[in-house]
Amino acid sequence: MEEVFKDVPWYEWIYKVSNLWRVKSLIFNKEKILTPQYNKKWYLRIWLYDKDRKFKTHRVHRLVMLTFMWASNLDVNHINSIRDDNRLSNLEYISKEWNTLHRMYHKTKERCPCCHQTIKKSRN
Repeated sequence: MEEVFKDVPWYEWIYKVSNLWRVKSLIFNKEKILTPQYNKKWYLRIWLYDKDRKFKTHRVHRLVMLTFMWASNLDVNHINSIRDDNRLSNLEYISKEWNTLHRMYHKTKERCPCCHQTIKKSRN
């Protein structure tokens, strides 16, 4: 699959996102691929600075859908249930109810951000 970069809405000329979920910074006319980090729910997030030099945290999967599809209040579902697989082909908009059913059906488990192994939940 060929990687395609597009300008992020509201951040044109500053950031670009690819269909393979890489985020590129164009600040100071230097191209740099940014490194996302995990949040508490194990989703990848990234900080973007706007034109007023204020930064805001964005979840990468929502940023990919916003850039390549459209803005929506629906949930973004990872089709293969892997939270850090943010390729455009793995994402879809669905309702909150369908997202809950999808999560229950696939029994999504928490994964360690450093080694990606499944974390066993205690029964307490």
